[in-house]
Amino acid sequence: MLLIAFLGLAGCQCGGDGETRTTRYLLLDDDAVVGEWTIQIASADSIVERTRLNVQGGGLGEVVDLRHEQIIDEDGALLRSRWTVAAGEHVREGNAWLDDGTLFVESPGGIRRTAVGDGEARARLSLVLEARQYAPGEEFSGGVFDPLAGELRPVRIRVGHSETVPAATVTGRRLVVEEAGRTSRWWVDERGLPLRIEPPDGPVAVREDVYRHPSDPGPLPERPVDIDARSRVTTAAGVRLDPSAPRASYRLGGVDLATLRGGRQSIVDEVLVVVREPSAGYERLGESGPPADRTGTTASLSESLAATDPDALVRDAVAATLRAVRLRVTPGRVIGRPSPQETLSAGVGDCTELSHTLAAALGAAGVPARIAVGFALVDGAPRHHAWVEYWDDGWQTVDPALGQLPADVTHVRLAAGGDPSVIDQVAPLLGGLVIESVE
Repeated sequence: MLLIAFLGLAGCQCGGDGETRTTRYLLLDDDAVVGEWTIQIASADSIVERTRLNVQGGGLGEVVDLRHEQIIDEDGALLRSRWTVAAGEHVREGNAWLDDGTLFVESPGGIRRTAVGDGEARARLSLVLEARQYAPGEEFSGGVFDPLAGELRPVRIRVGHSETVPAATVTGRRLVVEEAGRTSRWWVDERGLPLRIEPPDGPVAVREDVYRHPSDPGPLPERPVDIDARSRVTTAAGVRLDPSAPRASYRLGGVDLATLRGGRQSIVDEVLVVVREPSAGYERLGESGPPADRTGTTASLSESLAATDPDALVRDAVAATLRAVRLRVTPGRVIGRPSPQETLSAGVGDCTELSHTLAAALGAAGVPARIAVGFALVDGAPRHHAWVEYWDDGWQTVDPALGQLPADVTHVRLAAGGDPSVIDQVAPLLGGLVIESVE
């Protein structure tokens, strides 16, 4: 799941003068090279980006390779996008194109259509280039296409002053770029081209021709990104999580506890309390629903995936749907954010894909559901994780990746929503989150 953050580095597109221009960036993690990002502008309307990231862990192989070709018009609006992402034996391809105000996104799961307004489908750098028109302190916005998520994303840019670029000898104008709940810092040159990009998580991108190591001007060490280590949540010395407990109390550092209240989670004297749900007494289908603004996803899947008997208990419907999804989808690492239909077609998905698919299937059966994201005990350590909350006279939990109904009390929700974009709200928190104690 964290590969979204690693590969979701801001793209770069701009018009040219007919010449082929290639710009190379180093991807740095703790002052070590973990990959590269190149931008090739072959003509005034064709841009090819390629990101190669060295990784270890997660069953992905040694190199993740993303190639993204974009066709734009003279105003920088996106006309067509083609991409391929490969990691070991895993390969995903897709196409997107704009036609008469509609964005079509083609993938193995079919074609999705999204209505697009003026300025909502832009090439990212064409949006960044507009910063030259604004004074420090001003801001503007637009929309860009993310190939890994297969969707348009709103972007807001705040313009800052010129300053020395970190770890470099040049100056650049600083921009604050907000996209999908993530805030990145950019430094751009007088043409608007990136000099350095610092996302809230994942590697830093620095343009090769301006980079200077703070202490050693020689070659930088190279190593892979440890995906498994990146997903772990820090625990204070002596802290142990007990998945068999009916109740757990957590003291957490680096997170606003007030945002975590709801469902089976409560706040008592600055302590987060998680109580595992009872195993019986669930209401019947159709007798009530969640608050109107918390209905979660309503995506439709095959009716064979869900129990739809109106006399069945909600828990029985959830259990039947959980079994159906786990029979058709094998837990495994994937790249990007495939739709539930793509996940069912491929037959493989990690906790994000399993949760998205189960939530959509429950919605098709009439059970409101949403994706919960936070941390849980996985493979003996607290890790970034996703599961499902469904409505049964209150939000209840089920973990399709671990096969738990209800989920154990090591599952701590940090955010929840109707689609996987909720992950973007949580990823920036992981670096500063510390489990200080468990009572």
